[in-house]
Order: sequence, then C-alpha cells, then structure tokens
Amino acid sequence: MVVLDVFIGLVFVYFLYSLFVSILAELFSTWIGMRSRILRQGIDNFLNDQHPRKHGLFMWLHDLFLVEHSNFRYTTAGKFYNEPTIKYLAKVGENKRYSIKYTKPAYIEKNHFVSAIVSMLIRRSIGVTEWDKVKFAIENNALNLEKDTLQMFKDWLVQSNDSYEKFKAYIGNSYEEVNDRLVGWYKRKIGVLLFFLGLVLSFIMNVDTFDIVKTLANNPDMRMALVEKAINATKTESMLADTTLSYAYHSTKGSIDEVSNILGSGWQTQFKGSEGFVTKAKVIWNASNPLTQKFWGFMITAFALSMGAKFWFDLLKRLVSLRGNGEKPEEHDINKVQTEDNALIPDKGLKLTTSDPAKIALSVHRKEWETQPGFIAANLKYSNNNVGYIELIFEDDRDIASMPAFVLNPIDPKLPHISLTYIHGEKGSFDNEIAPTVLDGALLQTTTKSWGTPAGIVYDPRSDNNVILTCGHVVRNDKSAFIDQTKSKIEYKDPKTGNLLKLGSTRNIVLSSFCDAGIVEVDRTTTLKMNGLQTLNNVRDVTSVEEHKTRVNIHTLRKDPQSPSDPLIVKGKIIFTGQNFSFQDRPSADFRFYDLFLIGDPNNNFSNPLTFPGDSGSLISDETGSQIGILVGAVVINNQHFSYGIKLKDIFEILQLEPAKNEKKYTYFMESSPPSMPSA
Repeated sequence: MVVLDVFIGLVFVYFLYSLFVSILAELFSTWIGMRSRILRQGIDNFLNDQHPRKHGLFMWLHDLFLVEHSNFRYTTAGKFYNEPTIKYLAKVGENKRYSIKYTKPAYIEKNHFVSAIVSMLIRRSIGVTEWDKVKFAIENNALNLEKDTLQMFKDWLVQSNDSYEKFKAYIGNSYEEVNDRLVGWYKRKIGVLLFFLGLVLSFIMNVDTFDIVKTLANNPDMRMALVEKAINATKTESMLADTTLSYAYHSTKGSIDEVSNILGSGWQTQFKGSEGFVTKAKVIWNASNPLTQKFWGFMITAFALSMGAKFWFDLLKRLVSLRGNGEKPEEHDINKVQTEDNALIPDKGLKLTTSDPAKIALSVHRKEWETQPGFIAANLKYSNNNVGYIELIFEDDRDIASMPAFVLNPIDPKLPHISLTYIHGEKGSFDNEIAPTVLDGALLQTTTKSWGTPAGIVYDPRSDNNVILTCGHVVRNDKSAFIDQTKSKIEYKDPKTGNLLKLGSTRNIVLSSFCDAGIVEVDRTTTLKMNGLQTLNNVRDVTSVEEHKTRVNIHTLRKDPQSPSDPLIVKGKIIFTGQNFSFQDRPSADFRFYDLFLIGDPNNNFSNPLTFPGDSGSLISDETGSQIGILVGAVVINNQHFSYGIKLKDIFEILQLEPAKNEKKYTYFMESSPPSMPSA
C-alpha cells in the first residue's frame, strides 16, 4: 500500500504541474494563434496543389513558426478565408501575415466549411438550381482550381452519383479527415512546447522527481495528506472543467502552492536561511549540471509533464480506484460507433432559383446541345415583346434542317413553349497573330511570337508593383496558361523607332471559361518609357440593361486613317451580355467562354469586322470613360461580324488586381494621359 500511495502522490503532483504547464502552453498558443495557423496550413494543403518550395534556414523558420506564405491570399484557400461566413469567424482586427496575434479563426465547423465551398462554386457559375451551378462550376473549372485540387472536386462529383447531399457530405467528411490529422499535428507541436515549459518550470520550482519520491516514501503524514487530496480531485474533476484560462491558471497555481507546502518543496527548503546570494546561486547553478542526479530529476519531470494533464488524470483515477477509495472509472465501449447524418442540409439543391422557362430550358439542355457536332454556342435571347427564346449556333457546314427536335419542358409540362432558333456561324478567332506584322506599341511573346495590345496599367499586390494587363492568350508561352519562367519574356515595339525592346515577364495568366487575361511585370532594370497607356482605375461592371443602349470605345493600336499619328478608337455598341461562344485556339483545343459581352456596329451595320488581328487585349470603355472590358476576339454569326469582350470586373476579381497606383516606387515605366484620339 505504501508503494501505491507513493505512486498516487507522484502522479497527483505530475497531474497538477502538467495541468499548469498546459495552461501556460495554451495561453502562449492562443497569443500567437497556433491553432489558427495550423488550421490555415491544413486548409492550404487541402485546397491548393503542393508545389516544390525553396529550402534553407529562412524557409525552415517559416515552416517552424507556421508563417503564411506571401501568395496565400491569391490561392483557392486564401479566397476561402475571404468568404463572409469564414472571415467573420475570426477576431476583429487587421490580419497581417507576420502578426503575432493571428486573426484567422482557430476552428471552423464542418457545416461552415461546406457552405463556404459551395458558395464559392455557386457564385461564379450558371444554372437554375444550386446543384446545376455546382456541377457547372466544377466541370468548367470556374474557380480556376489547380490540377490536383480540380481532380479532387471532380472525383467528389462522380462519387456523389448526381446527389447534392452526397457531394456536400464528401466535402464535409474530407474536411473532418483533415481536421483529425491537424489535431495530431497540433499535439506533436504542443508536446514539444510542453516539454520545454515543463523543464523550465521544474527548474524554477525545484520539482525534482527523485526528491518527491524520497519525501513521500519517508514521511507518512505528507504521503497521506497528498493521497487524500488526490482522492478528492478524482471525485470532483473540477480542475479539468471548461473554464477561462485566467481562472484555471489561478486555481491550479493555488493547488500547486498547497502541495508545495505539504511536501516542503521549492528552492527555499534547500537553504537554512544563513547562506548568502552567491552560495544559493551556486547550488541552483550546479543543479543544471547533467552529471548530477538533480538535473535528471528535472528531466524526468519535464518528460512526464509533456504527456499532458489528461493522461495523468486518467491514470490517477485508475490508481485511486485500485486503492479502493474511488469510483470505478468510466468504461468506454470501443465498438460503439457514433452515427451521424451526412446530409448537412435537407435541401437537395434542386429548388429552382428562377421561374423563367427559357432559362430553365437552357440549363436543362445545355450539355445535350454541346455534344452535337458543329456546336458553337447556345444563348438566351428575348424578343421585342420580352418573350424568351434560345439561339443555337452551329458551324456553317452543319445542316440545320437535320437538327433534332428537343423536348424543352421536362421539369414542368405546364411551362409555355420555348422557341429554338438555329443559325449558322463560325467559331470565334482570337484577335492576335504571328510576327512580323507587329503594330507599333504592341506586346510580343518572344517564345510563341504571338502579339497583342496592352489594355492598361493595373496594380498587382503579389509583386507590389504596377503591371500591364492584356489578354492571357497573347502572353502565354505554350498551349495552356502555364507559365514557364524561362519562356515568359515579353517585348514591346517602340512606336518611335519600330524596334522590339525588352519589356518584362509574364507573371500571372488565367485562361479559363470565365477569364482570358494575363499581366506583364515590367523589368526593374528597363529604361523603357511607355506613353499613352491608361491607368485602369475607373472599372465598372456590365449589366443586361445596357443591351442595345451602351456605346463603347475599343482602344486599338491601329492608325487612324484621318490622323495617321494617332491610334484608332473603334466605335461599337453592346448587343448582348452574359453570352457564351466557342473560340478556335490554334495551339490547342477550342476554348468555350461564358459571361462575355457582344459588341456590334453602333449603326447596326454588321457586314464588316470591327476588330482585326493584333487587337486582342484592347481596352474597352464606355462613352463616359468608365473602363468595362478588354477585347478577346472576333466572331461571325449568320454572316454578320461582331467582337467579344471580357468584363474587367471579372478580371479584377479573378486575378485579384487593384486600380493602378501612381507612387514613384511602383513605376518602372512612364505613365501619361493618352493623346487625343479621333473616332473611327
């Protein structure tokens, strides 16, 4: 019994001090936001592809202290954290990467995570139900997910067997698996912290395991007093109750003081009171000598405290039960499985978000039409009396008379009949071509020799620099939007000399269903002076109310016939918004773009092209000077010529750009107001 009581007393001491160390560790962890940082890194690994990273002391320190990498905010995980349902879970305050008091949330519930992901998918998509929008966003990679992450989403889509609830359950279950791994990671990191804090605490408070065992073995009164406190602690469990850290700190510190008084521990008990400061300091210093027993007594204590208060409390309850004075510990049935309904939201995502029968028909039959040979586009149109119909465009060699008769109202037979209009067209062509027909002031991709027009100057927070915006297909270096740093060099044709001059490198490209844009960062060593480029700081959205109303200016590099010294501004008019169209991409497969706006001749004379090769990337503004888009290319529909633009609002959101800044430290090229430009 004596041995058991000694062991109970020792375990009780370990429990109190490990609880105290755990509180200190949790206070430190909360202060630096360790849980928040680990969760952020876990979500980073979950939603972003992992790329090879640089090695070295600096990167090792970054990983050790869980510092957020500089481009995190521009990734899918970074955009996830910017979702309102996630952003407002964090503490109020500015969230800086290197801030000690990290302000991202320390915990995100499964339903919040799933809701945020679904919201991201739905926001940049098309369809008439939530489930339609989610599937479209994944199938067309509307979020610009990286390769491996996109495949993960596609796998969930296939495994869900066309069930919205199952799809959300896959997301939620995958997130829970990530959280389980993060808990283990947190325990490993906090365990290291507990050991070092335990070692420091053992040294400061003279918690020597050998001394404690000797005291308990040789002093029955001390031993019984400590065992009695241990038994009382196992009955109440109040010390492990959920309380504030401040209360737990003071409560545990009080219990430790009581135990110290019982055992007569602490450094003050090592001296009789007559020793001088030097003598006392020498005794304490000698305790740090690895050749002494006391040093290893501290080390054993530190290892014990690093195991955590929960471990020692559970062991204490079993020892007290074995002694016969405690209650039987709670038994856990390891075979008991807790069931949970995976359906996070009862709604199956099939509730219609519109009552427009034309929108419903377009959403239901889009996939079927897209599989037809020669298909180019399916767009929703409205007649003069505001009746919706669907315009299907097929290539010129397609026999429209042989087109199948589609059933347009499978959802509700009571819906009115929806008209289909079949017309001929040609796949769109990008307005850029191969050198040497490069216009003055144009951008030239040195690897592919493709060229186009700079839209203007914007600010890129990633590089903390003003950059040049243009079309992505102009500055890409291969068949995709992948950037090869060795092949991303961009040149500029000087209008004064006609020479091709070094400009800089492509830094970011998005070439997807909703965006065709790229930015060029001007080399800091360049002496180039680019005059006439506009700063894009007056950007606005394009809405359907502008159809057949808003007149636009397309700022090209071509010379005005009436004033050869000035670039030509092409006049146009917005015909339709929210359009989709297939573009023939010579280097690779065709591109199908969504949410474009169609531009035609302002006088409804569509017999001649508006734009020509080299115009890709041209800025599109309205008559008030507001900047609304950049030019992608030209199309021919039913022998009529039009041009398509991508919305600048979308580009700014997807590439996360900001209006250009005029500070000198951001400017490596000259900015000036464009010269007066007569109209076409």
